[in-house]
Amino acid sequence: MVVIQFFGYVVEGKNVLEKLAQGDKIISAKVVAGLENIVEPEG
Repeated sequence: MVVIQFFGYVVEGKNVLEKLAQGDKIISAKVVAGLENIVEPEG
């Protein structure tokens, strides 16, 4: 299993985010600013 953590804020779709529950999966996310700060996990 791959677990990725995101830190940021929602610019659209907040109503969907508020309905997420433990066990739900986020299939995709889009970086709109700060891509240069993303670090690939080691291992």
